[in-house]
Amino acid sequence: MFAENLLETQVLLRRRDFDALFDGFLSLKAITYVASPDLLLEFFDKRGFAQLEVIVGESLADSYHQALSQKELGVTQILATRMAEGSLKVLIPSRTIHTKLYILERPGVARLVLTSANLTETAREASRQINYAWYSDFVPGHPWLGRVLADYQKHAQLCQLFMGDLVELMKTRDEEGQRQAIEAWLKGQESGRASWLTKPRRQTF
Repeated sequence: MFAENLLETQVLLRRRDFDALFDGFLSLKAITYVASPDLLLEFFDKRGFAQLEVIVGESLADSYHQALSQKELGVTQILATRMAEGSLKVLIPSRTIHTKLYILERPGVARLVLTSANLTETAREASRQINYAWYSDFVPGHPWLGRVLADYQKHAQLCQLFMGDLVELMKTRDEEGQRQAIEAWLKGQESGRASWLTKPRRQTF
């Protein structure tokens, strides 16, 4: 199946090993058991990515909500704004997903990465854990790329949009109204037609 594509391997021993997998690409579809919100924002701010879609592994939307409530309001505001604009999508599954798959794209090239590494700072720093990756680059339209994209969609179909109610409110409010909606969401209160999450469990986001 890979006769025309070199299948590369990488032991992720250093931060550079992790970062190099993503260098030069502009969009990412990811399945990761956990994801660091700060790292997601770095893909936009420092790497110049235009599009991120992330499927996280556990159906613990309330724990992600709790994790964001412990950060500065600005982090949630930026995430929600990105989601409202359509450049960021975070999906929560109905049951546990343990896959770690990254599909990266830029004009003329797509990279498939299958790895043990989550999309987190812990995995990236490689100071407390070692991970492993297989990856290969493909031209758009390659049959194997199409097959993996179809597999990705099978995962996505098991998911719901995280922060969906908040994102809808963001689209219809001015800047001050958006800030108030975010504050209410972080406090677990009800506002308008959105229903907020109120029972935090263990932090994974």
